[in-house]
Amino acid sequence: SALAKLITDDDPSVRHAALEALAEIEPGRELVVPLLTTALSDQDPRVIRRALHALADRGAPIVPAMIEALKNDQTEYWGLLVLQEIGPEAKDAVPAIMTVLREPEEPWQRMEACITLGKIGPASAPAVPQLIELLDDPEKGVQHAAVFALAKIGPAAELAAEKIRGHLDSADPFDWVAGSWALANIYPDNETV
Repeated sequence: SALAKLITDDDPSVRHAALEALAEIEPGRELVVPLLTTALSDQDPRVIRRALHALADRGAPIVPAMIEALKNDQTEYWGLLVLQEIGPEAKDAVPAIMTVLREPEEPWQRMEACITLGKIGPASAPAVPQLIELLDDPEKGVQHAAVFALAKIGPAAELAAEKIRGHLDSADPFDWVAGSWALANIYPDNETV
């Protein structure tokens, strides 16, 4: 409880040290999650980075809290980053991440959601239809993130193959490389792809 009070100290070095200490002693999810979520709104990047790592280190048990974080404009970005670090163990968050894919306001939201789905991997297969739609997003970064996600989903993303092949005709060499890599992941046993 003494460390918990220090999370909101005026001195960023104290806040950072308090997070380090909490991560070391692992006091339990019911205490740590609200404190770390508070730390994510800190102004000091070191405090935020430590909080992100501490949350991700908790693995699957922290996923419900990150699903809640996706519902809040202040914590959505951080929730996506934590889920990316957790990777495949964050599979229960896929439906919530799919909701973020539908947010039209900011391209970064769609891009980070795609990257998160890719880091989760094959369990993100329910998002394939939405990811296919994002291959036509007006933002190139979102398109590339969607290709990344589809590649990491692998064979379950076969529905996207035809659309990805269309990207191979692009004058942008990155489109060609990303599309080729995605097709190789979607068809891992096909040497002609």
